[in-house]
Amino acid sequence: MSITKQQIVGWIPRGHKAVLSDDDLFMIISNDLSFEITDRGIVSSKNGVEIRDTRTFNPVPPDEVIENYFRERKWLAEVPGKNGNSDQVFDIKNYSQFEERWVKENPGKSMISPEFDDALTVHANKVENFDWHK
Repeated sequence: MSITKQQIVGWIPRGHKAVLSDDDLFMIISNDLSFEITDRGIVSSKNGVEIRDTRTFNPVPPDEVIENYFRERKWLAEVPGKNGNSDQVFDIKNYSQFEERWVKENPGKSMISPEFDDALTVHANKVENFDWHK
């Protein structure tokens, strides 16, 4: 079983700024990245090198690979964040990503607090299909 065009197009992040059709984006992605189904799941590669998480060394999920690809090209919409900084809301799609970012931006503050809960709730409501379990 191989990866289909529809699967790759389905991994394209919502809210991107690329002014191209899905067919054109598919062609661009396919020229730079490849995806293969293995016994470990879907493995993504760039220039023949498997794309792995730098901390866990596990394969990076294909939707994250494509999201990072879009981020590198500045094709993701930015939403103004606190203190006038840009906060790429569309980049953080699940609980663990939000948690990691929140800890970085709020050193010394506890995640077991109303402040964290409020920030998480506001963020989750902004992001379509936010994954609370990942």
